[in-house]
Amino acid sequence: MKTASAAWLALSLYLAVNSAGAQEPSRATRVAVVDVVYAFDQLDEKASMEAELAELGRSFESERERRSKRLQVLRADLDVLKTDSPAYRKTLAEIERLVIELRVLTTHQAGRLQRERANRTEQLYRRLLAGIAQVADERGIDVVLFKEREPDFRKATSEQIATLIQVRKVLWHRDSLDLTDAVVTRVNVAYRNGRK
Repeated sequence: MKTASAAWLALSLYLAVNSAGAQEPSRATRVAVVDVVYAFDQLDEKASMEAELAELGRSFESERERRSKRLQVLRADLDVLKTDSPAYRKTLAEIERLVIELRVLTTHQAGRLQRERANRTEQLYRRLLAGIAQVADERGIDVVLFKEREPDFRKATSEQIATLIQVRKVLWHRDSLDLTDAVVTRVNVAYRNGRK
């Protein structure tokens, strides 16, 4: 029994030593940073998205203005009609209907514009993350941290200063670890190539 236990112990030690030696030699984790806010603002697709959303907003505003003008005309008509006439009641009912439609339309358009902005922003953010992953992978980077802008303490209250200090993710890094420009270039090139 002692011989069997000793044999198992020896075999276990042998396997532990040899399996540890067979592992890949450890290397330091490579870390980089990306200023996501800056990168996001530099994307060509973001500028295009903002222009398209602004155009959608203008088209919504144009529709609201058209309906508002129609309401103004009806209100002017109402002012010249006798209050006890059928035409007055008919015009008043039309005004009430148009006011309700305009309110619903305004609410619907605002929601639609907000949803469109959220969806497009999410898609763009995912493409930015994919660009970060590609650049990091090419450079053998293991971890990419969010690089925030330097806080402006001059305009902050004492409570805000404490919060600004506490929420910092990266306190210092070498400039060579910043992938921001490479990521912006990668995502912009992919966007331009996809539009052709």
